[in-house]
Amino acid sequence: MSIRAGQLIERVTLRSLTQTPDGLGGYTQTWSDVATVWGQFLRVRGGQIMDGGQPASASRAEVLIRVRSDVTPTMRAVIRGVTYEVKSAVPRDRDALILDIEEVRL
Repeated sequence: MSIRAGQLIERVTLRSLTQTPDGLGGYTQTWSDVATVWGQFLRVRGGQIMDGGQPASASRAEVLIRVRSDVTPTMRAVIRGVTYEVKSAVPRDRDALILDIEEVRL
């Protein structure tokens, strides 16, 4: 099943964690943009999590993008200004990749 361009209406910025020497023997960690691609929300779901002993809401979603070989579960995705952790990246077929993502509480 191939992806039609009209399905991919969301801009998805993929980010990876970068370590830069801080000059004192340590490192500074920052999130760097890897690529900005087109994607489609397939399913959005919410739920409750514990945050510092207090209940909080969490948003999880599945996003469809074109296949890329460099997407890993250590990455983040930014969609509509919201940052998500990539929990998994599973091929749907030879053309599509499904990202399971969870909102990052900043």
